[in-house]
Amino acid sequence: MSKRQSPQEKKQDHYDRDHVVLSEHSIRKSWPRKKRHANQKARARTRDILNTLPDDKSLEAHPPGLVTPPPRGVYRKYIRSVRDHVERQLELRRSRLGWIFFKYSPESPLNRRRFAAFLQALVSEQRGEALHHARVVRWWLDGSPAPNGRSMHPGRLEWLESFFAPTPELKVRLLQWLDRTLARDRPTRRRSRRDA
Repeated sequence: MSKRQSPQEKKQDHYDRDHVVLSEHSIRKSWPRKKRHANQKARARTRDILNTLPDDKSLEAHPPGLVTPPPRGVYRKYIRSVRDHVERQLELRRSRLGWIFFKYSPESPLNRRRFAAFLQALVSEQRGEALHHARVVRWWLDGSPAPNGRSMHPGRLEWLESFFAPTPELKVRLLQWLDRTLARDRPTRRRSRRDA
C-alpha cells in the first residue's frame, strides 16, 4: 500500500516529476501555422517584387540584392520541468522590477508620484523578495550589466539622477534600505568557543 502524501510532498513531486509541455493536439495544429507565418513575410516581399516587374522581364533578371532572404528557422520549444519553468518565470519577473517607470519621463508629475510610491513600498519591505529586489535596485544604481545578461533599461542612470535631483532624501532612504537588506545577505562568521 502506498504511503499517503502530505500537500507539501505532493507539490514537491509535482515540481520534480511533471514537465511543462504543449499538448500533442496543439502541436499538431500550431506547428504548420508557425511554419506558414515564418514564410509569410518572404512571400509578401516576393509578391511585391513580381508586381513591380514589367511582363517582359523575368525574376532571374532582377537584381539579387532585392530578392527576399530565406525565412528564419522555426524551432520547437524544449521541454522543462515545472520547477525549472517556475524558477525561470520568477527570475524574469525579478529582473523586470520597475521597468515600466523607465519608459516614461521622470519629469512627469504622475510618473514621479507613482515611482515615489513604488520606492516607499520597496523601502518598507523587509521579508520575502526583499533581498532579490535589493540586488536589482543595486544594479540600477551601479550601472553594472544586468543580472540576467540582457541590456535592460539602458538610460536608467540618467533617469534616476533626474528623478532624485529634486528629492535627494528619497535616495538616502533607498541607500539605507539597500545597506540593511544586503547586509543580511553577507555570510556572518560563527564564533567558536575559543573566540568567546
